Amino acid sequence: MINIAEISQDIDLPEEAQILLLDFIQLLKKRYPQPENHQQKSIYEKFD
Repeated sequence: MINIAEISQDIDLPEEAQILLLDFIQLLKKRYPQPENHQQKSIYEKFD
């Protein structure tokens, strides 16, 4: 998992930019949720 505090120390952005970036990341997480099982099957395994 991404450590937000560590990244914010590495990248010196204004506070408003950091808030916008975090909001954007949350939107991406909602739009593209990770599957329950993190093991991705190959294309060939899907047809078995």
